[in-house]
Amino acid sequence: MNVTGSTLTGAQQSAEKLAEELVKDYFATNTRKTAGQKQANDTCVQTVFTGSATVTGSQIFMPTCTADETGNPIAYETEKTLTATGATLEEAKANAEKLAQDAVDEDIQKNGQSYADLAGICTKKEVPVPPIPELPHTGAER
Repeated sequence: MNVTGSTLTGAQQSAEKLAEELVKDYFATNTRKTAGQKQANDTCVQTVFTGSATVTGSQIFMPTCTADETGNPIAYETEKTLTATGATLEEAKANAEKLAQDAVDEDIQKNGQSYADLAGICTKKEVPVPPIPELPHTGAER
């Protein structure tokens, strides 16, 4: 079989044409994917949930008194309501509860003793009077 120049040129032309079509298809497909991703990125909406929690805390403090005084116990109570966000409603509520608990703990530590010192009452300790011993009876008292 003889291959002439025109046949070889025709085969080359067919191969080049096929390669060109494959490249066009490749770029067309990737352009659609890229454009689709861009559109998805431009229109994508992230959902964020917001939750809130209220936490109440209390602790007993004694007022600061002198050595010869005693104080009454004072309860310091505080309540905090906070909001937080999360990927789910449960996560948002859990985040808010942790933040509120941390705020309550911080408030108690920061203000509890000062409140007890202001609201508490210090009273003098009673010094017990020892009983007077009875004197022995000699019989001469009569």
